[in-house]
Amino acid sequence: MGKLSSAINKLKKLKEINKEPYKISEDSAIEQIVELFDYYDIPIERFEQSEKAEAAGENILDSLIIYFRTGQLQIVRTEEGILNIIQTTQSGAKIEYQEVKAKHKKVMDKYGTENYKRIYAFLGAVSGEGSDVIEQLKTGGKQNDLAVAEILGTLFLAV
Repeated sequence: MGKLSSAINKLKKLKEINKEPYKISEDSAIEQIVELFDYYDIPIERFEQSEKAEAAGENILDSLIIYFRTGQLQIVRTEEGILNIIQTTQSGAKIEYQEVKAKHKKVMDKYGTENYKRIYAFLGAVSGEGSDVIEQLKTGGKQNDLAVAEILGTLFLAV
């Protein structure tokens, strides 16, 4: 075993030791993801159209499972039955992402091909918080709040 492989194995073991217990089971997380996909009528087959799409789909699904299990994401329903997603940041702040509508997607038109500005503007519109809140999310510390938002943005743009 090479030095890099040995170092990676040590890091994996340390990460497992330092891992906090999950708030919900993997099955519960998958149920929430299925509810989300059903609500937005996202066909899972979309992730199987090519090797690249399949790899991206696996990344999104794996990330969503972790974020739901750790409590960083949760689904809530309004009294009208509308599905919203709440992101809990490492500071304990909550960002509630509303149902995606065309008006939210139109916000991206202002930014041309500037991908991150487009995604942050979109997420800011969906949450009603504005892009500044999304742009200020932390990437370090206990959890990567920005990565959670970006995975949601990627999923929402598939809608």
